[in-house]
Amino acid sequence: MVFLVFFYLESTQPDSSSGPTTPGVHLDFERKDTWDMCWSDDNPELFAMMEKTRMYIFRGMEPEEPVMSSGYICEFHDLQIKAVLLDEVMRSPDNPEKEHIINFETKSLRDTRNLLNEVSIQDAYQFIEDNSHPRLWRILAEHSLEKLDLTVADKAFVRCADYHGIQFVKRLQMLDDDAKQRAEVAAYFKRFDEAEALYAETDRMDLAVEMRMHLGDWFKVEKLVQAGAGDDSLLTLAWNKIGDYFADRQKWSKAVAYYAQAKNTERLVDCFYGLEDYVGLEKLINTLPEGSHVLTNIGEKFVSVGLCEQAVTAYIRSGDVKAAVDACVLLNQWDQAVELAERHSFQQIEGLLAKYASHLLEKDKKMAAIDLYRKANKHTEVARLLVELGRASASTKVQPLRVKKLYVLAALEVEKFRKRALSAENVSGISGGAGKTGE
Repeated sequence: MVFLVFFYLESTQPDSSSGPTTPGVHLDFERKDTWDMCWSDDNPELFAMMEKTRMYIFRGMEPEEPVMSSGYICEFHDLQIKAVLLDEVMRSPDNPEKEHIINFETKSLRDTRNLLNEVSIQDAYQFIEDNSHPRLWRILAEHSLEKLDLTVADKAFVRCADYHGIQFVKRLQMLDDDAKQRAEVAAYFKRFDEAEALYAETDRMDLAVEMRMHLGDWFKVEKLVQAGAGDDSLLTLAWNKIGDYFADRQKWSKAVAYYAQAKNTERLVDCFYGLEDYVGLEKLINTLPEGSHVLTNIGEKFVSVGLCEQAVTAYIRSGDVKAAVDACVLLNQWDQAVELAERHSFQQIEGLLAKYASHLLEKDKKMAAIDLYRKANKHTEVARLLVELGRASASTKVQPLRVKKLYVLAALEVEKFRKRALSAENVSGISGGAGKTGE
């Protein structure tokens, strides 16, 4: 047999045999056949215990009426006990059910609910004063709000130390209309549809819109604004927020519909990219003004998937020629890169030509490299490559005429280089002579 007894350890009691004091007092409390016990988390005067098949709740040393139960106590908090029917759980431990968890309320909590429905608020206030607990004060505060008794609600929120509740009551006191107060109370208790209906009765749909915005319910905001409760800017904001809602969940098709209504091109770019709709993404290029930073973003998106032509179009329209050339280089579209550099007088064309030529030579495309150097007037490089081709053809001893033509072409390129060099010397000499004459 198991006994439940208590000792008060902070007291002392004289020992009659030896004279000195002995710590602790054995309290006059004893229960038999006790097999479970739990203190309340928020009130040291409350505890619950299991005796055979009954649950007893004690306030101090006074028990309340027992409740039939065979559950194991998990916690005791806010005048509510949570117990688990462990025997039922162990019959199928892999598939526990919610019904195996039971909540019990203390007598003071049950009585408070009944009193609030049967007697006046003042009588209930006195009862809670005699059985003070934050949970009871909170129930009284909420009941007083429903009745719009703001004085009692304020006192009750103070007693349960609910700062937000106190501030809410102060805000209600500033309202001059009972209908508005009821709407605010309905919103406080998360009855938002009721609050919206009350705002509609008072012809304050702007407050309903504001409430829905605070809740993040942009679908409702859209409906309210379309019904005449807002302007175009608010409707655009709602469309953007709904688009964000779908985009966050990667529902790109639905997001596109709302971003298109809001004319949010920047977010449309991300959606088309997520949908892999590159045709739609390309159509956006011509809808944007030149120089827009969104065009740069579109160009980056096209480069990431290897679409060079579309990327170049976006970069050129944004005014960033260098980015367009870099995109061509990155995607190995060297001919297009050179063409762009020549067309837009790109200053770094020399380095670009060198990179392209190296790229062609690595792939053993010497004729293409020769053509590139001829366009760039690199006569010595052309001659060198022609001589290399001539030597390679001569070693085969198959096409002597081809070898002759290659060497002749190399000589012509050397002659062009000599003429350009002499022309440059003459120009510099004339410039120098003119300078001396001026002196």
